[in-house]
Amino acid sequence: MIRVFAHSALKNKIAADLGVSVQFVNRALSFRTNSRQAVAIRRIVLERGGRYSDGTPDTEAIKKKKHTNTSR
Repeated sequence: MIRVFAHSALKNKIAADLGVSVQFVNRALSFRTNSRQAVAIRRIVLERGGRYSDGTPDTEAIKKKKHTNTSR
């Protein structure tokens, strides 16, 4: 599933700045709507630190992740 991920505070800020609902921002980020405003929302989120995902595992993030030893 293609998505753009963003922190909820960023979603709230963009919704307030553009005068749309947070639900519209969520639909835009999950590609359920593809209007000019939805495309603009995705671009703004990516410029402000959002993360694009095409549904495949993020191998770079997995490599950097530190795992704790839980064996006793």
